Amino acid sequence: AAARSSVLYPLAPPHVALLPNRSRLRPLATALMAKSLAVAAMMLPLAGALRQVPTDPCTCVNWKQAYATKGARCGDGHEMFHETRKGRPRWMARIYLDYEFCTTFFHALDADFCVNLDHVNEPDAWYGGQWCYVSGECRSAPR
Repeated sequence: AAARSSVLYPLAPPHVALLPNRSRLRPLATALMAKSLAVAAMMLPLAGALRQVPTDPCTCVNWKQAYATKGARCGDGHEMFHETRKGRPRWMARIYLDYEFCTTFFHALDADFCVNLDHVNEPDAWYGGQWCYVSGECRSAPR
């Protein structure tokens, strides 16, 4: 049988040997962390001021928030328009479309953009536009 020899490598592999000595960097890292925390603490009042900037009441409200916290009920707006435009009563449209439209789409939509009024590509028709919920303070929104 061939003799096996064990060779012990006295040096670490090159990629490990080239790493910096972390013990020298620890005080520097601690100082940087302390400075970062101090800067963050000083900026807290600014963050509160940023939140208090008045927003345009006519911008679209986040869909998910409209239903969860703003009092909107799916079907009160134009959520069911795809069916009510065809003459189906709103209550009947809710029976057929509540889960598909309300639960899985509108209630889950965590965004504040407009959605199409109907599922058509007729931009010149009045129902070819888009809609969203806005604040009650918006005076230019149709009622």
